[in-house]
Amino acid sequence: MQKLTDKKQINATIALFTLTYMVSYMTRINLGAVITAVVEETGMTKTMLSAAVTGSAITYGVGQVLSGWIGDRVSPKKLVFLGIMVSVAMNTLLIFCRDHIQMTAVWCVNGLAQAFLWPPMVKLMVCLFDTHDYQRASTMVSWGSSFGTIIIYLLSPVVIMAASWKALFVITASAGVVMALCWLKFCKEPEFEKFHGKPAHTPGRKRE
Repeated sequence: MQKLTDKKQINATIALFTLTYMVSYMTRINLGAVITAVVEETGMTKTMLSAAVTGSAITYGVGQVLSGWIGDRVSPKKLVFLGIMVSVAMNTLLIFCRDHIQMTAVWCVNGLAQAFLWPPMVKLMVCLFDTHDYQRASTMVSWGSSFGTIIIYLLSPVVIMAASWKALFVITASAGVVMALCWLKFCKEPEFEKFHGKPAHTPGRKRE
């Protein structure tokens, strides 16, 4: 597959990547946004719940290494879809956790799943865009994390007042399902053979 040249298609693809990363971020940072409400409702301490957030950060870092290795052998489009769907499952399971140990286990899996989003996206952007469009896309997609953070921290107090902290995970999981289906339908992907055994050059900033 050649680089995308049609302006509308390029802009649509950048928008898809940005929205996907935004929603993925929403399913990643939501626990930290409602941790005080969880403490008040469950009686768990903030220290207990912080273990889940810390564990997620650790597995995210480990997952980055695994993602790079697996990404050379598996379709990046499928990896992103799988990462989102696993994150959706973990967001849903968190609602039913009965103690901080279960929450930590679930959120560690979520951190690992999140690691399978940015590297495959970068690989796709390198293959789909020329240098100019890649730089533009990389900037826009990175903004997705900022958009996701703003949405979560504006939405969480409203949701907590209207329902409970658990409702936020229902919302983010639902958004994840919709985004995953949109990704599967609209994401353009070069022939997988172009990826096999050939790590993509990934210019630009490294994701946190």
